[in-house]
Amino acid sequence: MTTTSGVGLLGTGQNLTVQYVVIKKVVLSNCLATTNPDLAKEWHPTKNGGLTPYDVVDYKKAWWKCDKGDDHVWNAIIKSRNNGRDCPICEGKKVVLSNCLTTINLKLPNNGILH
Repeated sequence: MTTTSGVGLLGTGQNLTVQYVVIKKVVLSNCLATTNPDLAKEWHPTKNGGLTPYDVVDYKKAWWKCDKGDDHVWNAIIKSRNNGRDCPICEGKKVVLSNCLTTINLKLPNNGILH
């Protein structure tokens, strides 16, 4: 079985920070493929080093692929995806070939001069 871990803040004191590590054993009932099958469909088929949605829980970073374009590929922590973070290209937060100005052939006013 595969395990994954995460580090979090347990408590703080004057000049003291205590961290804890959570280790979850990945089993069928808690793996990504079972807990979020819709998200598991966006798992990149080749960039995750042989891991599948059956091998991970939530703190691991993974590669994702959106079905809106071949270049809609990005790396994100599984937990952030489970919390609703979607494709950064579709959200206009990341520029790739399919959404850049040259590709979409945006017609700029005033002979292409930006003001």
